[in-house]
Amino acid sequence: MEPAWTLERPGERPEPTGEPLSRFCPRLPDHEAYVHQVETVEAFREGCNVLLVAGTGAGKTEAALAAAWEERPILFVYPTKPLTRDQEGRFRKYGIKVVIADGDHDEWWVEIGEAEVVLTNPHMLWVHARRCLSLWRFVTSSVGAIVWDEVHFYDPRRANKLLGLAKALRHVPQIFMSATVGKPERLAREIERATGRRTVLVRGKGISAPRVYKAFDRTVEEDLLAMLADFASDPRVRTIVYARGRSQAERLARSLREEGLPAAYHHGALPAEEREEVEEGFRRGDLRLIVTVKTLEVGIDVGDVGRIVHLGLPPRVSDFRQREGRAGRRGEPAESILVALDSWSSFVLESPERFERLYLEGELEAVQAREGSRYCRTPGEAEEEGFYGDHDRSPLGREFKVVDEETEEILRTGVSRWDVVRYYAPGALFEHDGGVYMVTRVDPEGVVFVRDALETRYRWEVESGWWSVVITGVRVMDARPPSAGVGWVEEFWSETRLVPPPGRRGSIEVASRDTVPVPLHVEVESYYVTFEDPGLKDRRYRDAVEFALHALTRGLALAEGYPVDSIRHHVSGDTVILYEAPAAVMPELDWGAAFEEARRMVERGVDVEGIKLPGCPWPGRRRPEVRPEDVLDRLDALERIINGLLYLATGTP
Repeated sequence: MEPAWTLERPGERPEPTGEPLSRFCPRLPDHEAYVHQVETVEAFREGCNVLLVAGTGAGKTEAALAAAWEERPILFVYPTKPLTRDQEGRFRKYGIKVVIADGDHDEWWVEIGEAEVVLTNPHMLWVHARRCLSLWRFVTSSVGAIVWDEVHFYDPRRANKLLGLAKALRHVPQIFMSATVGKPERLAREIERATGRRTVLVRGKGISAPRVYKAFDRTVEEDLLAMLADFASDPRVRTIVYARGRSQAERLARSLREEGLPAAYHHGALPAEEREEVEEGFRRGDLRLIVTVKTLEVGIDVGDVGRIVHLGLPPRVSDFRQREGRAGRRGEPAESILVALDSWSSFVLESPERFERLYLEGELEAVQAREGSRYCRTPGEAEEEGFYGDHDRSPLGREFKVVDEETEEILRTGVSRWDVVRYYAPGALFEHDGGVYMVTRVDPEGVVFVRDALETRYRWEVESGWWSVVITGVRVMDARPPSAGVGWVEEFWSETRLVPPPGRRGSIEVASRDTVPVPLHVEVESYYVTFEDPGLKDRRYRDAVEFALHALTRGLALAEGYPVDSIRHHVSGDTVILYEAPAAVMPELDWGAAFEEARRMVERGVDVEGIKLPGCPWPGRRRPEVRPEDVLDRLDALERIINGLLYLATGTP
């Protein structure tokens, strides 16, 4: 089986300076400082804010400590509580007095006065800012520097809220950090506008080994097994395979073992002793290939790994980099096998140029923050809502937890009402800690009940690679006459279907509004465009419009680094609704560039079905019969309509 394309990338290492890190901060080791670390120190100590974009292993945290040490106490803000907890040990290793200030740590306010570094998350900061509580009073009166880490993590709405927090704290010098930020010059400019302080962009290289990437598109399982069998037989290179789910990992590994090959699977549902046995066998070399999910992404030393196989690409570039970091850890050349098993992966892997720009160089993770956005407000100016939550105009609870109905274990918390309707409706499948779970029912008071998908009556389909699609309906609450602007959009669950892997036909209805008594719907404030088109009553025309909207969404990802699941669309009857969920920066996006990218995508001869968005079915049950010229024609019509309506959302042409 030959790859669709091959890409070779040289390894990289940060450029050293010859100066020890301890010169800037006595708690840091005498390791040689990198150029980007020194540049961060110099810019910050000149009174500038800094946006530091540097790869994995570049010492970004140490750069921030070295720059801001003289201004302590320093506030480090991480996007999630687990990441905050992970970083605590890093500071303690350097002998730094550190305190975590969040709702999971009692009496942090007693210790905060003695802390050199305080760790928190933006939600905690937002809540205390809204009510002028103790953490906000401490930050505004005592903190000498603020570090915002992993800034690529935030979706457009939250990115604007983060910029609003930075604006409210503009009297404090700030450092923003990430390994992957598309369009960093634009982000630096928006930070400067919001804070009124000159912002310097500092770039740095990470630590990586030379790598060869080989891409395969739409590989059937028989060919995939043959390729993995070759890897498992390779006496020179050990391989880690990242599967889409636990059932796929087990199925592939068992097939290889039945052929007498030294392979095994590894996931979080296995007993600890079994996982340790697999890890030790891999370290000794008794095993040459492990099929896993997420459990081997970080933190476990399994020895020298020379090859990584990705069965589908994760949506986040940072997750991909974590997987890649398992190979070539000692500087040896490594190989990455990229297998497109879905439309998203096919889109990214269409060409080596696209993969390199979007994934390896992080263009997909542009931070969509605009100082001019109506949602970039200081907490005191913003409307009453939490950092993560939307306005409460829904019959569903504010936040949900996901609970295993058999073990009563809490699998996830903080799930938004919006995500319940889109991703956690009855019948929906999702991954957690290597397992695949299916939603059985939803309690409107705030609980999503699930069970192991392999115990459902759809076990064979799930094990064969079928996946769930949650189908929703949409209506704009106040869009008469058809126009554009900011308004309330209702999205409601219609049904959940199982769909087969690429290359196979059919679908299975799992649950629908007719069979589940609890209505699932939410209302969210959104930018929207809505218009009527009588031609939509013709199926071929309607499908061409669907393809054009999908191509436009892909074009926004290419031109703007805009998340493909933030601009959504719905075609019903003779009406098209295009909306941002929730509202953030839709009018400020470069729609002209997005339309050009969409046209190029279609004109290059891309299979129009290949630009379908993940989790979005076509209106008809049969395979759409659409020609590229039909899609181009609809793109032209959409551009005229959208350009004519978008200005209504901002009041300016």
